[in-house]
Amino acid sequence: MLTYTHSSSEAKKALDLADKRLHGISKLAAGKEVLIAADETKEIYFVSHELFKIYEILSKQKHPYTIGFYFGKINHVFEPSFGALSKYVKISEYHKVVISRKAEMKFLYGRDVKADQLRKFDKELKKDNEVIVCNKSGEAIGLGRLLLDPKSAKRADVVIKNTMDLGWYLRHKE
Repeated sequence: MLTYTHSSSEAKKALDLADKRLHGISKLAAGKEVLIAADETKEIYFVSHELFKIYEILSKQKHPYTIGFYFGKINHVFEPSFGALSKYVKISEYHKVVISRKAEMKFLYGRDVKADQLRKFDKELKKDNEVIVCNKSGEAIGLGRLLLDPKSAKRADVVIKNTMDLGWYLRHKE
């Protein structure tokens, strides 16, 4: 059974860890209560003030399995949810790359991204940076790690290693 905590110090630690991975992602918590569900990992949820009042009443009898907007989990490092990534790319350009339509399909099947498949990227990106991979519409489809500097890579070089993609959920569904 999950148990929730509503501690400002725990919330600050969780949001600081999230910001360490994706600069500014904690802005998504603005105006929300932060609940942390602890089990083997810590899951972070954002809840409106109105829903939090209902939670406070109900939690005296039983904790819900889930509540609010699922932001991500902490399992040694912060692992953002796709919902959080989707909202984040709308408010930030930080480490965002856009890939071609053809590359999008391959990426969703777990493949890596080659230099000639990049359509747009931050010129400040460097090797080993984590990037948010987006389709041509600007929607987040996953995370990757830069293997090479995209400015100096040759066309056929693999520049982004796929570390997490939206298609994973479909490929691993039982």
